[in-house]
Amino acid sequence: MADDSAICSQIRAFLTPKFAEKRFRLRFSYNGRDYTTQLLAKHNDIELQVSNMCLGALFSYELNEFLGNIQADSPELACFDPILVSNARNKPEFRTTSSDVLSVLKTKLSLCFPVNAPIGLSDQAEKDTITLSPFRILRGGDALYEKYGYRSANVDIIKDRIRHARWSDLGEGVQGLIQHMYTKSRRALIAAGVSPDYNDDTLLTDILCPITYEIENKYNRKYLNGDPMGFSAELCMYFLLDMPDINRDIVNFRLDLGDTRWQDWSTRLVFKGFEEIGSGGASMRKTCRRKTLRHKRV
Repeated sequence: MADDSAICSQIRAFLTPKFAEKRFRLRFSYNGRDYTTQLLAKHNDIELQVSNMCLGALFSYELNEFLGNIQADSPELACFDPILVSNARNKPEFRTTSSDVLSVLKTKLSLCFPVNAPIGLSDQAEKDTITLSPFRILRGGDALYEKYGYRSANVDIIKDRIRHARWSDLGEGVQGLIQHMYTKSRRALIAAGVSPDYNDDTLLTDILCPITYEIENKYNRKYLNGDPMGFSAELCMYFLLDMPDINRDIVNFRLDLGDTRWQDWSTRLVFKGFEEIGSGGASMRKTCRRKTLRHKRV
């Protein structure tokens, strides 16, 4: 098993003192492929931040919690060398997705921060018009970040309730939203070989599973234009409002370092080299003016 703790210690020592702005180069491998990236670091009384145009890891002293964001790499951004892209599903080598690499890298960098706080996140990950974790949970799956070893007791409760909910258990608001989706997507559902029928005993997950990513994305664009939530997020919120006895804040997760899933991901991404490359620099300063890391929980 590869051990990159020495490089993590270098990063921690580099980040420990307060400073206005410094940069460093990080080399790492993921599934045996090497990458290099330059990261901007800032450390003051308000926050500690490490970021490039595709990734931000931030600890807020005011909130006493970790915040952050990720964004897919592209030739225009060129956050990584080589550019970080997902490979095809039918390739014989290990499957690499940019979201996996960015999520694990953000977590591993956070673990190198010189702060005494659990690694947490507020899951607001989106793609196209869809909020990803509600989409997965409502169809009987897990929240997005659970695959990396993040856990939430509230999400465990909600998943159990959703997996056992039947049509007759749902409130009028939930039923109305689903009926509208089925009515407006009837042609697409029939084309996919799905019978758009259900009864009082039909499980909620069985009703929603036929509504694919493509069907929901099209529905959101056409009928929920301007609504930042989308069908799954709005439906999940309706479902939470029908369950007043639990904490509705479903998005707060904490990393379980003992979770075998995290341990596996951690060994896939290995730090290979750390190098301070000086402070300032016109290109990095320009980049950070274009896109500063917002206090957004991701």
